[in-house]
Amino acid sequence: MREKHWTEDQIIAEFYGVGPEDGHLDQCPACRARLDLLVRNQQHRLRKNFPVSPALLAAQRMSVLNRIEHQTRWWSRFHLIPVTAAALMVLAVLLMAPFQWTVKTPDNAKQRATEAQLFEEAFAKAYNMESAVSQPLQALFEVKQ
Repeated sequence: MREKHWTEDQIIAEFYGVGPEDGHLDQCPACRARLDLLVRNQQHRLRKNFPVSPALLAAQRMSVLNRIEHQTRWWSRFHLIPVTAAALMVLAVLLMAPFQWTVKTPDNAKQRATEAQLFEEAFAKAYNMESAVSQPLQALFEVKQ
C-alpha cells in the first residue's frame, strides 16, 4: 500500500474513469470508501431526477436552435450609443484644450534657483541636521579640563 492517500482530484478522476492505475484502491479501504461515497451520491441524485421524454428534449433543442438563428446582437440595437459617447469625449477634449495646453510662467522667473544652489541648500540642511542630532552624543564624550 502507498503511504499517501489519493487526493480529491485523483478520486474524481477515478470516478470519471481516467484516474491513476496504480492499484491503490484495491489496497486502501479509506480511498475506496471515499470513491464509493461519491458513486452513491451520484446514483442518489440520478434516482431523484424525473425521467425526461425524448419529445421534450427535441422541443427544447429546436427552441434553442431557433433562438440562435434569429438572434440579434444586443449591441446592434444600440449602435448609436458608442458613437455618441465618442463624439462627446472628443467635444470635451476640444473644450478643455485651451485650459490644459496653456503654458504658465511663474511671476518670479528671475528668482529661480539653479541646480547648484539647490544642492548647496540641501547639503547645508543635512549637515545642520546631523550636527543638531549628534550634539547630545558629543556632550557625553567631551572631556572637561
